[in-house]
Amino acid sequence: LLAPPPGKSLLYVKHIAKMRVGLRTHQGQLMNGGKHFLLVRDPREMLNSWASVLPPSLHETCFPALLEVFSELRAIHGVPPPVVDANDIRRDPEGMMRSLCSHLGVPFTAEMLSWEPGPRPWDGVWAPWWYKNTHACSGFAPPVPAGEARPLREGLQEL
Repeated sequence: LLAPPPGKSLLYVKHIAKMRVGLRTHQGQLMNGGKHFLLVRDPREMLNSWASVLPPSLHETCFPALLEVFSELRAIHGVPPPVVDANDIRRDPEGMMRSLCSHLGVPFTAEMLSWEPGPRPWDGVWAPWWYKNTHACSGFAPPVPAGEARPLREGLQEL
């Protein structure tokens, strides 16, 4: 769980903030030992996407847990972790990945910009609902232009 696979120097792990509850046993090692950044989406885009699968709640959005993770990482490391907007990566994948890698002290490689489409064994049981678009792509798609973004669905404004 905490080490790169054999023959690899890095292990990339993506979790939603509330998933750390299940990792409490390794919490200190994960928060102290890794190189962290927070990948976020425009809350309106995230809420509309979430609502297409499940009714969102404040807890399910993970906003409170994300703030906790941000605050904890800042306290542990003395500086806030980088916060990266997914649309910034989608606008300039290579530039943003180079910048993020430089900040984290990780070598950039062109392989970070594309991947084979399709499911992965580690996707989990929720993959058919959450990863449909990810499974269909092989790289970063351009963001939806700001003026063309869908308005928030009814009842989501309070979140």
